Amino acid sequence: FLPGEPLPARLDALLDAQADAVLAYAAGGPFVLVGHSAGANMAHALALHLEARGSGPVALVLMDIYTPAAPGAMGVWREEMLSWATERSVLPVDDTRLTAMGAYHRMLLDWTPRPTRAPVLHLYAGEPMGAWPDDAGPDWRSRWAGAHTSTEVPGTHFSMMTEHAAVTAATVHTWLDEVCPTRVP
Repeated sequence: FLPGEPLPARLDALLDAQADAVLAYAAGGPFVLVGHSAGANMAHALALHLEARGSGPVALVLMDIYTPAAPGAMGVWREEMLSWATERSVLPVDDTRLTAMGAYHRMLLDWTPRPTRAPVLHLYAGEPMGAWPDDAGPDWRSRWAGAHTSTEVPGTHFSMMTEHAAVTAATVHTWLDEVCPTRVP
């Protein structure tokens, strides 16, 4: 997100623009949508949008997803997440980025996940970001009721995508080979 970049006014406008971009890039071929964290919410919403248009993905991969309506661990570990992002993110955590992230988050507040036609792989982090308070509920792990397959991968919410990225990627590729072996790599 760059200063002065416009944000979509509504979720439908965002999904229309993303759907057009994905379909143009795929050029009629099969494709898989993948999203991590808040991006997983957007990937799921986009999969449903594309399916409604008649051209959905062959598979959907949701990594450590928590919905805005049920933030779970993301609501408990705000400080740990902000600290990690501030110290290690390759992109600056500045007012512009935070404002854009808030706008996208707000677009999803009224969104309700529904089952997709595409098979869904749900990956969740095997390590917590911090201490889990007794009053915060039974578990900190990401859950996704609509997953066809749920698999734990090593690392925390962030390190599953950095230090443990090779294992995370291999897990995705192995699942894709099983679910849609004729896909284009």
